[in-house]
Amino acid sequence: MTAPATSLLEERMIRFLEAQPGAENVEKLVQTSAQKLSKQVDFFLNYREVLCELKSIQTSTAEKVDALIQPILDRPNAPVFYGSVRFDKLAKHFPDGDEILREAYKVLVSSVQTFFRKANQQIRSSKIAFNLPAASGGLVVVNDRVSALSPEVMFARISELLRKRTPEGAFAFPEIDAVLLIDETHVGTAGEGVKGPLTALVTREASSKAEAALEALMPAWAKANGYAYQELDPALLATLPMQAIPAPATDPRKMTRQGYWEKQYRKYPYLRWHTKAELSAYFRVLMESFAAGALKGATPTEKALLQTILEHQTHFMQEAEERGIDYRTLGPMPPLPVDQSGRPRFRQATIAELQALMIKAPFFEAGRFYTNEAGDCLRCVAVTPDQAQAIRLVIRDGKNVGVPLNIPRAAWSRHWPIVDERLIGDLEKRYSLLKQAS
Repeated sequence: MTAPATSLLEERMIRFLEAQPGAENVEKLVQTSAQKLSKQVDFFLNYREVLCELKSIQTSTAEKVDALIQPILDRPNAPVFYGSVRFDKLAKHFPDGDEILREAYKVLVSSVQTFFRKANQQIRSSKIAFNLPAASGGLVVVNDRVSALSPEVMFARISELLRKRTPEGAFAFPEIDAVLLIDETHVGTAGEGVKGPLTALVTREASSKAEAALEALMPAWAKANGYAYQELDPALLATLPMQAIPAPATDPRKMTRQGYWEKQYRKYPYLRWHTKAELSAYFRVLMESFAAGALKGATPTEKALLQTILEHQTHFMQEAEERGIDYRTLGPMPPLPVDQSGRPRFRQATIAELQALMIKAPFFEAGRFYTNEAGDCLRCVAVTPDQAQAIRLVIRDGKNVGVPLNIPRAAWSRHWPIVDERLIGDLEKRYSLLKQAS
């Protein structure tokens, strides 16, 4: 069996750990024959006070998820999506959506349980092979490949496994005292310009040398990688806006036209203000306009406008992906006139007609959540003709804080409503905690 390729994050972590004072890469040590044959950890930390194993989530996990999801998407009444859709957005379209989520969760977290089982064995074996019976055990889990495994899910499962007990009451994985999770598939926003991947430490109630060693690595890792470092109450983790990081192009110096359009729309998602009915109307005009310019018989003017139509289509698809829209619900194309041969005659909308459908005056509504290019989360509490009053939800010194602010009408266009239902639910909880504390 071919060993899985080392991820870029895993390579960086290896170099980082090798550079730490008191750290040793076990593989590079001079070893006895018995030690070479043992199941051993990857690193000794803190001058051999801590035995540390490094595990990386592999792409095979994503392949297992695809194998689970494909039969669901092959159902007769399955929704039609563009691009990748998060599990909860997919599942909400099925009557057995909760069961779909449970099965997907089992598949996603099975690899994490395998990590625990193997790391537990490696730490135990290393204590014997290297005569370190008093050493503490640590596990570092890194993920830069499987975005379907969200940081919140990873954190929750690692917490469960670290505290899991046998029927007799003993810890199921007694050799692991602490776990450090580093996930670079998503970027979290804590507000006030603090944005970066998740780095989380999971421990048991009793302190350990592994906990101290791994905790000390967190700010050092953030500094080494140019991340903002902000401590966070674990209870607030699920309420942070998490955005999946788009997969990089094969050559990072090159970007396709579609990639540029997608990046452009993420910067200002102007369709976020539209209702589902308005999006449906816009979609039908886009599709007819595309057909008019792309099919045989198109006029030079129609062909010239096709690039603009494609750009608008890309923006629409980005919005539909964000909302998890089933394309079947956008409604059928309206009846079209036909030519003398009986073929439909498509009419391409003018730029002015498209802009009339795609541009909508921004507005604020009390009780709704909004965001902006910086990734802030705002709760609108009141609106006047001249301004909107809002509470910006931020994490400051690890605590949930609300910052009042006034947004003048001239700045409304730089904000847009949050439409992610799961995130809205989490922000409602966070806002409720804020009101209870005030």
